[in-house]
Amino acid sequence: MIGENSIYFVHEMPAVAGGPSGPNRPLVSTLLVYHRGKPYAGTRWIPNRFIRILFEKLGGYHEYRGNPRSLEYMKGLVDHYLGKTDLVPTYDLSMFSRIPTVEQIVLLWPDANGMGWFDIERRVFKLKKASSEVYVLNGRKRLFGLSKSQWRVIRLKRFLEKSFLLETGVLLLFVITAPLLALWDGLSQGVRRSS
Repeated sequence: MIGENSIYFVHEMPAVAGGPSGPNRPLVSTLLVYHRGKPYAGTRWIPNRFIRILFEKLGGYHEYRGNPRSLEYMKGLVDHYLGKTDLVPTYDLSMFSRIPTVEQIVLLWPDANGMGWFDIERRVFKLKKASSEVYVLNGRKRLFGLSKSQWRVIRLKRFLEKSFLLETGVLLLFVITAPLLALWDGLSQGVRRSS
């Protein structure tokens, strides 16, 4: 959910790409967004208490696995990758009105894949001007450009992680093949004993 656990910064920062490297990079207006998202946003609206608690527990599991970094840690990464800055946070949602005016947007994902960031990313891609670049600096110290096609792939990965489809598929494969392998092993041992 946008605004909940979100912090925004607008700052003149060195361009992430497109200019000379090192201290001579040109300064451009930059919107930085830090957000501690929930994997299953909107669970408080689920009327069934058992299902709501289940999603909250699963969300805690994803948060534990994602090991989200603190705001201070992410500020340190910004200083390291983009240059020393004095970021003053704001919690004002009107910062989204600044998206069309900035030249680059840096999403500070505290985890590896930006779990719970869908609403913010959708708004960024909808409002940004065509010449603006979107970058991600994640909690695992990875800085990369984010295009709409890359965003689709990331959303698919998030879906697979949140839905447990891969784990369920492996479990089903095990349940189906384990009895067949046990039967085959038992038959092959019987053949070896008789010969």
